[in-house]
Amino acid sequence: MKKVISFIMAITLMVICLSMGAVTHAASQEVTLSAGGSLADALAEVADGGTIKVEGTVAVTAAPGTHNKNVTITGGELDFSGLSGNVSLGDHITFENITMTFAADRSPAQAIYANGYKVKIGEGVTMPNAIRIFGGKSGGKVASTNLTVLSGYYTQIFGGGNNSDVTGDINLYVGGNVNSGINETSHSHTYCVYGGSYIAEGNSNTIGGTVRTVFTDSAKANYIYGGNGGSGTGTISGGIKLTVSGGSMMSVYGGGPSGSLISDVKLLISGGTMEQVFGGSEGGAVTGDVAVDITGGTITRRVYGGCYNDYDGSWTTSCYVTGKIVLTLHSGANITFSSSSSDRAIYAHSRQKTLSGTEVSHLVFADSTAYNNYKNKVKAQDTTMKWIMGSTSAADYVHYHTYTASGAVITQSCTAGGCSATATVVVEGTPVYTGTPVEPAKVIYSDNWFGGELEITYANNDQVGTGTASITCGGATATVDFPITTPSMTMNGEGYGSLEEAVAAARKTAGADTITLQKDVEVSTWLVINTDVTITADKAVTITGADSQTGSMFRVIGGGKLTIQGASEEAKITLKAGVNTTNVVVNNGGDIFLTNVKLIGNENTVHTETNKARGIFNDDGNITAKSVEIADMVKGDSIYVLDGTTVNLDNVTITNSGRYGIKVKGTVNIYNTVHPEHALSISNTGDNAIDIENGGKVISSFSGISADTYAIRIFDIAQKSIHIRGSGSAELSHVSTTDTEPNI
Repeated sequence: MKKVISFIMAITLMVICLSMGAVTHAASQEVTLSAGGSLADALAEVADGGTIKVEGTVAVTAAPGTHNKNVTITGGELDFSGLSGNVSLGDHITFENITMTFAADRSPAQAIYANGYKVKIGEGVTMPNAIRIFGGKSGGKVASTNLTVLSGYYTQIFGGGNNSDVTGDINLYVGGNVNSGINETSHSHTYCVYGGSYIAEGNSNTIGGTVRTVFTDSAKANYIYGGNGGSGTGTISGGIKLTVSGGSMMSVYGGGPSGSLISDVKLLISGGTMEQVFGGSEGGAVTGDVAVDITGGTITRRVYGGCYNDYDGSWTTSCYVTGKIVLTLHSGANITFSSSSSDRAIYAHSRQKTLSGTEVSHLVFADSTAYNNYKNKVKAQDTTMKWIMGSTSAADYVHYHTYTASGAVITQSCTAGGCSATATVVVEGTPVYTGTPVEPAKVIYSDNWFGGELEITYANNDQVGTGTASITCGGATATVDFPITTPSMTMNGEGYGSLEEAVAAARKTAGADTITLQKDVEVSTWLVINTDVTITADKAVTITGADSQTGSMFRVIGGGKLTIQGASEEAKITLKAGVNTTNVVVNNGGDIFLTNVKLIGNENTVHTETNKARGIFNDDGNITAKSVEIADMVKGDSIYVLDGTTVNLDNVTITNSGRYGIKVKGTVNIYNTVHPEHALSISNTGDNAIDIENGGKVISSFSGISADTYAIRIFDIAQKSIHIRGSGSAELSHVSTTDTEPNI
């Protein structure tokens, strides 16, 4: 029967292989797609990281499919107008220097859905008519999005999806010459950018991470929103970060057009030209704090810290911010009031007649230039809006801050009093130079800091020596020097400061990784190995387990292979257990190879019947130990071998075990390939030197040993040298023991 089954399987595989050969080709770095061809087939054929070159016009009438590749598509024209639905992508694709044609008669416009893949509309993409594009998907959920748009025409650009949740971050970058031919000064909502997702009325949406949007270069839009589109309810757990550093537009909103928004908002205007800026939403409430930081750019009409609220003879909405608003003006701000429209204002609150008691606003002049330029230009600039706005003030609190620096600290002082604060640049620990510039600094802000998030600049951070980190605010600069050292280790040529970091990096790779230790290191967590990892050193080094660490120093699981190899018997790698280390090396299903290694226990290690401290614990898989010393496992066993597992010992010395030298339930093989006269030495054990339980076995396999030579030496044992229980067995020779009844 076995032969028949094998024959049937062979025939089946042959048929499958022949069928595949008729429709597939070896993956190519460059695939040509011409008229009559299939985009889906080209994506299937091209290699990961390859390029599809389009020749002429290719009609796309079927979905491109999912292949999970990184692909560049360029040249010619892709015509999606005959596709019955939208364009749903299943690859990380960059489109560049290509014409993309979409249906012109659909409302809403035909759309591209990136479905959470990294998609880039690069330079040189021509679109005869405007489309929609989403970083997420239509319905369902994606983990994160990453969408870059540098050319083409779009009625709507969404960083997120269409009624689709995002569990992580949204990253949207709009630049280049996007929408280059539009009238960006129009108050119509024809061309809009949204950092978040579209949420239909009555629906709710959750974004689990941060929504980061950058609008820059020469891009154009009518409205830019940091939050969601639509009128549904949206929660953005990680907050909104919208940066406008270039381009031109009519309006910028930190929030959304109309839906309820639960999120903090950070809006930075550092460039670009626009008519108006609102930190909140256009016609929806914002639950959270809002920070508007204007360091540059040109604003021709008005700036509001909060929400818009439409007024057409009467207020049609009354939305506000439930939280704190901070509107900060810097010397680089250029608010011209050159627009001919009414309501020219700088106003830290929402635009509404009656203020909400839950909205607290701060208007901050970050420096003397901003203060002198705008101190007399806050509130409405015409009588109409003064009447509409009633007697509301420009802000609950108005601040003019000055800044001084001393060492690593910038101190903020305020003419209004009550809000002195500091920003301190700090470096924790000693950074390690790994071949790329180090950036280890962070800024710690005290309460009442209004200087915004400060950028850290570095000097001399690209070499071993002394680096400098600086922060600047209001003309004051604080600086801290920090040492940069050589790495504790390298892996595949790249430096790492800790063994935890190196092992974590190795877990992300599929191939073999070699970690070379350059000095002693400490580990504070389990080092779990599930790939092929080798740890070496060309000199004697010690890996110490922190006293706070619990469990094992090294744990190898299924699919893992751990090799620890010192340079020589004189230059060993020492693994020194911490107080709470129960197993120095434990194998849970992989392979472990120890060569020129020393394992040292800790006399304070906690030991109970259910928590036995061990040097080597083989729970599943195979371990080979060559030229290995195991010492001072005074609260447990030096080696513990469970049933079904194998441990190979070659030139191994065990001293000072609190319990057994070797506890055997599986198989232990003893060899003498390193030293002809020494394979295993065990001394000073609290119980039996070798304890073999039912089913366990110990086998020696020696070569080149004379009859009067002892390759196995056992002495100073509290109980028996070799104790065999039940069906256990031992096949040993050349044994020297001080035990008069070794029970062998």
